[in-house]
Amino acid sequence: MSFVKRSTLMFIRQFIVCFLGAMAGVILARVLGVEGKGAYALVLLVPKMAVTLGNLGIRGANIYFLGKKEKEERNIIANSLFLAFIIGLFIIFIIFIIFSPLRENFFSGVPQNYLYFGIFSIPFLLLSSYFNGVIIAKDLIKKLVVKDVVINVISLLLLGLTVWYFKLGLIAALVVWFIILVVDAFINFVFVNQASRKIKWRFSVPVFKESIVYGLKIYLGNLVQFLNYRLDMFLVSFFMGVRFVGFYSIAVSLAELIWYFPDSFATMLFPRVSSSSEKENNRFTPLVTRNVALLLLIEILFILVTGRFVVWLLYGEGFFPSLRPFYFLLPGVLILGFGKILSADLAGRGKPVINAYISIVALFINISLNIYLIPKMGMSGAALASTISYTVTGILTIIYFIKLTGCKLSKILFVQKEDFAYYRDFINKKLLKRGIKEL
Repeated sequence: MSFVKRSTLMFIRQFIVCFLGAMAGVILARVLGVEGKGAYALVLLVPKMAVTLGNLGIRGANIYFLGKKEKEERNIIANSLFLAFIIGLFIIFIIFIIFSPLRENFFSGVPQNYLYFGIFSIPFLLLSSYFNGVIIAKDLIKKLVVKDVVINVISLLLLGLTVWYFKLGLIAALVVWFIILVVDAFINFVFVNQASRKIKWRFSVPVFKESIVYGLKIYLGNLVQFLNYRLDMFLVSFFMGVRFVGFYSIAVSLAELIWYFPDSFATMLFPRVSSSSEKENNRFTPLVTRNVALLLLIEILFILVTGRFVVWLLYGEGFFPSLRPFYFLLPGVLILGFGKILSADLAGRGKPVINAYISIVALFINISLNIYLIPKMGMSGAALASTISYTVTGILTIIYFIKLTGCKLSKILFVQKEDFAYYRDFINKKLLKRGIKEL
């Protein structure tokens, strides 16, 4: 399957999952209200942040080594299963040690029992993430797309039934989320087991050591970048309370919808770069980046015009306070959007530590600006801090990529004359296939 087809499938997956997720968000917002939506967002933030803190970059290492075919596949898969539960249980243990001060400062508006759903989901989130890396590296994209669409449709139906129809509240939403997560992890396990025969479920120490050496480089960057994405939500909760987290989570969700498109291409670019020559990567990555940048700009202009209508349609006028921080996020979302493509290239070249260094600089800026701006500007201050942080990340990534490859900035950002030949060939192939089918 070609790179464009794989990326298109991933984008279709992201788009459908995103749409279904938005519908789920509508149900939660309209039935649970601002505070209920904020509490739900905070509960789910616990495992997502914990997994980011403790995943050790194993998912990225799986993609990298399977792409290069340097390690035995069965050892990588077996290690992924063991590590998901070993690391997951260790994270749960740590969380319970620091649980009391965390809850008092950041989760005062959330019932303690509800937080357990997030905490005990951590091993399953890790397992699903590790095996997702294997599925992508083995090019099982069609199975992944079908699975994710079906499971999210079921999740939406269950959410509508329990929360909307029977009015069972936040607890029902969390139960549905937890069950779906466990089922998703199990299906990923089945896919990987079927695609890789003769797996010996033994832990390989040599493979673990090499996975950790590479994975920690990715892990540091991903960890810091995740903090860039989510620390603002904790700080909004700290300075303003759970009600404003409800508003701000809508702004962040809408802004991050835009990233589904570049993320799809970045996901597919990573294994391609790891298995291609430097010359080919120097040609292909700028081609992808500049064309994604153009489509990303069009996407942002569209959502900028329609954002108010979308919030009114999906959430109601009560969530209009989400719009101002949403608009503040858009410039940073644009610049980091095509920075994500270049970050995937650097990781595929075996240089994920560069992404980590850039993310650390951006995180320092983000934290400093959030602490300064939230008391002065509220949610808009958090959004402005994030957009400045995203912009710094994108610009520094572009600068390093140019230094590494010698590529001109115009080749990265602006569509070139030769790109139109690709468009023409792509369209002609589609028309030719359609003509053959009609004959």
